[in-house]
Parts: sequence; C-alpha cells; structure tokens
Amino acid sequence: MSSLCSSPSGLDSLLPHILCFEHCGRKVFSVSSLPEQCPSCSTDLLDCDLKIPPFAVPSPFKRAIDFPCSIVIKPTKGTFLTDYTNKSHLHIAITDSRGDVVEFDQGGVHKDRSLEWAQCLVVGLAEAEPRVADMVGDPDWGEYWDLCLARTLERDWSREMYSEEENNCFSFVLTFLTELNQHPFTGWASSKVSFCQKLILPKTVLAGKYIMLYRKLQQHQGLIVQ
Repeated sequence: MSSLCSSPSGLDSLLPHILCFEHCGRKVFSVSSLPEQCPSCSTDLLDCDLKIPPFAVPSPFKRAIDFPCSIVIKPTKGTFLTDYTNKSHLHIAITDSRGDVVEFDQGGVHKDRSLEWAQCLVVGLAEAEPRVADMVGDPDWGEYWDLCLARTLERDWSREMYSEEENNCFSFVLTFLTELNQHPFTGWASSKVSFCQKLILPKTVLAGKYIMLYRKLQQHQGLIVQ
C-alpha cells in the first residue's frame, strides 16, 4: 500500500468529467464532452433516443474546501489523475470548519495551500462507523473540531521537529484524532495500520479504478466503446 509522507507539490488541476451513455447495445465512455456521433455505428446522437441517458461517472476526487471538518489525502507530488501509481507517496491533512487545509510537512505547519487540494480524496468519517454520523451532525461539531485543531497546533510542529519516519503528516493527523478525545477517533489513532486499512485503503482502491478508466480514455483519444 502507498505510504504516507510529506512534502506535497503540484499545481491545481481542473477535474475532467468522465461521461457514459449506451447506444446500439454498447457502452460508450468519453472525457468532458459527448461525441456528436456514436463511435460504434456513426448514428447522429442528437437525433436518436439513448437507452441510458448520458451521465457523469462519479469521481472520487473532490475539492478539500467543499468538505470542512474532514481528513483529506492527495499525492505528495503531482495529482491523482496524471501522476499517481501504487508506489506513490501520499500526503494527508485536515480541513477546519471553513474548509481550509491545515497540513504538516518538512517545512512545518501550513495553512495557506488549500487551493493545491483541488483533486483530493476525502476520508468519510461518518461512513466509517454509523455512530459518527450523529456526532458530526451536531451543530457544535465544527466549533469543537476547530478547538481540538487549535490545541493540536499548540504542540511543536516546527520544521526541526519533522521526521520522515517518526513525525510526519500522518503523525499530525493521528495526534489531532487523539485530541478529539471521542470514540471511535481515539481508536483509529491508536494504530496506523488499522487506520489505513479502514479509512484510507477503500478510498485509494476506488480512486485506482477511476484513474485506470481515465488513463485508458486518454490512450484512446477520449473514447472507449465496450
């Protein structure tokens, strides 16, 4: 499984949409826009009925700013769609109640790079355990989240304290989860392995399938007929 480490980089990227429709018994995938004609039978798509209306394949990648009070993940270098492989390192961070990203790497704590998180995976805290849904739905949850984040930041997260193996971005997030002092967050923070297996691995597996489809489309000039 990919390791979690520091030093994110890369430019923001506009997320392309993968579209899908069915015609003449075939499924057709395209990037960003639909073809004027069916690539299988050359029928003008504007003048025919489609068995399945065109729809966008749900993307696992989100803008961090749209998901306050969350844990977010992206490649340390580059973006998921263009650069990610199974051997890529991942960078993990936290969003506050406004959606601003707070992260830790070898340069220390950063609070001004939210725009770089325009193509990230959002860890679904409420999805992991049903009891969390009621907790995060509380009107005061955002205020409590920010308070615990502020307490976490009171610790020494300077560049001098950074260690690629022992005190990295992952350590920062687990420390924050411990500071929440709520079950199941403290349990998640007690084991890096179980945290990855329960919360991160399902997201990266889903992302891998989407990336594979996207890159296949790129190789076939934006069209795939199945």
